[in-house]
Amino acid sequence: MESIKSPNPVLVSGRCPKGGVDVWAEEVNANVDELRWKTEIYPPKNNRWEPEGYKERNLQIAEACDILYCISRKGVWDGGRWTADRAREMGKKVEVIEL
Repeated sequence: MESIKSPNPVLVSGRCPKGGVDVWAEEVNANVDELRWKTEIYPPKNNRWEPEGYKERNLQIAEACDILYCISRKGVWDGGRWTADRAREMGKKVEVIEL
């Protein structure tokens, strides 16, 4: 995995209401002085796939990122993998990290 070397990285988060890696990344970013990256947060408007829910939010994330890091459980297909597929289709770099 390549390191992030941009002088102005942006943390793009979906702020899942169920918690998880997006929320953890936001917390680390807010609490580590050396980071404090600009953030773009796309919470779902509703707690459902569509309309105006996770699908729309995930598309916003895929469009906003330059590199998408999908951290997911091994062998489990989830919204993060769906978003990674959309980002890949948009020509974005995608790194899948399986736990």
